[in-house]
Amino acid sequence: MFVLVLAASLVVTAQPEASVSGVLRYAEAGRKRFTNEVSAYRCLLVKRERLSGHLSLHTYIRAAVRREPFSVYATYLKPAGVAGREVLYPVDGKCLLVRVGGKVSPGMTLQLLPEAPLAHSDSNHSITEFGLVALVDRLIAGLREEQDDPTCKVRIFDKAKVNGVDCWHIEVSRQRNRAEWAIVKVFVDKALDVPIYYGAWAERKQKLYLLEEFAFLNIELNPKLPPLTFSMRNPSYGFYLGNAKQRQAVLSGRLP
Repeated sequence: MFVLVLAASLVVTAQPEASVSGVLRYAEAGRKRFTNEVSAYRCLLVKRERLSGHLSLHTYIRAAVRREPFSVYATYLKPAGVAGREVLYPVDGKCLLVRVGGKVSPGMTLQLLPEAPLAHSDSNHSITEFGLVALVDRLIAGLREEQDDPTCKVRIFDKAKVNGVDCWHIEVSRQRNRAEWAIVKVFVDKALDVPIYYGAWAERKQKLYLLEEFAFLNIELNPKLPPLTFSMRNPSYGFYLGNAKQRQAVLSGRLP
């Protein structure tokens, strides 16, 4: 589990500015800077999502992400039900390769389209939305929707921390459609100038409940990644490929 430390006092500063338009400009500028300066990164993702009405356990995922062409290799560390799962994207240009992991059929390997229902079994988001840029895009999209809403408020807190990392804490709240979302909290790493936490809450019967949260920890920007990081032929990966005939069955999505 990760630790959030909220600020003890409210501080309004020029960057980021405590308004919807101010945070929107800040997020857009940060996204542009990130995509210009960062070609790849490694991180530990800790996430929870509300799936079919139930909040999932904290899921720990170690990941490597390349921006161009967009590529992801991820291995699940816990909980036990998914430990050992591996995900590689893209394979054959548009699919993802999944080694199931867990306890039941840990070695089972399937090739899936990102929009396939099975590819969303543990997430509301597609693999194509994985990572820091997608997190910023989610924030930007929400802020653009709220630009003309006078009930939407922004607060900026200084001296916040995520796992000991100094952060800006940006809180966006609104009064309309609170059953969809009521509050979004984003923590921005001051040193790296990237968001490392995103959480969204909705309101039902005057009570807040968590919709989803994503914490990106131990971020390493522009690492020197091994040549086979995004290849299914990496000998350290556990994807089941078998012989030529079995491999064709795996890559067509049929069980070996």
